[in-house]
Amino acid sequence: MKRILIYPNRILFNSVRLYAIHPLNLFFILNIYDMKKFITLLLASFSHFLSCTPTNDPNSPQRIPLATIEVITSSGTWVGEWFNAKGERIGTAGPNGEPTFMPSGWKLSFRPQKLPFELFCNAEAATGLVGSPASPDVTVNLYVDGIRVASETNKYAKGVTTADYIIQP
Repeated sequence: MKRILIYPNRILFNSVRLYAIHPLNLFFILNIYDMKKFITLLLASFSHFLSCTPTNDPNSPQRIPLATIEVITSSGTWVGEWFNAKGERIGTAGPNGEPTFMPSGWKLSFRPQKLPFELFCNAEAATGLVGSPASPDVTVNLYVDGIRVASETNKYAKGVTTADYIIQP
């Protein structure tokens, strides 16, 4: 049977000393050569950690998020306008001004060319009843990287709504 004697910060196994792991006891456990290797490794790890931190360099490339516009209406179709990836206003009107009806559930996804970017959509239910109690509902949902950031239903009147959101760098 082995004898185990316990002293503060030390354990003796048959006269072999093992020090308990304590920050102050590291100096006693490691000899000077091992301590130099330990400190060198610690400093190298710390300098690597510092070099991996993000920078605020304006010349570094920005990650451009994925923007998505979705329009849902109970009438089945809608007309309206939105901003494209270049920030240009695009509408559902044809070349002669006649409306092009878009289906309910329509989605458009793109990556803006520059930030900040205004994600915007104006939609109107495609019926002659806009603004009346019998007008169908229309909802615009805006997403950034798959997360809904804005949603509006019948913002101005029943059947007419606008949603917008500024995507920051």
